[in-house]
Amino acid sequence: MRGRLTLLLVVLGLASCGPATAVHDKPYFTAHPQERAKMLADCRSDPGRLGTRPNCINAIQSEADAEHQRVFHGDPPPAIGVTNSSHL
Repeated sequence: MRGRLTLLLVVLGLASCGPATAVHDKPYFTAHPQERAKMLADCRSDPGRLGTRPNCINAIQSEADAEHQRVFHGDPPPAIGVTNSSHL
């Protein structure tokens, strides 16, 4: 009886384990914007369960870095009313 109980607990323990997902770091998500966007969509759709997982945190930080780069270090937007800025 004890052997069956142990076997049952082992089987239930293994069955409850989901497939392991690879953990990607911030540079990975920076280099793969499409995967970053997909991960952000997944994290935002279920923040209670996924929001604190390493992939969500790394994707969010990578997105923040990309936005910072775009806002503060990207090309400035053209001035209002300027249609051909190459002739200035």
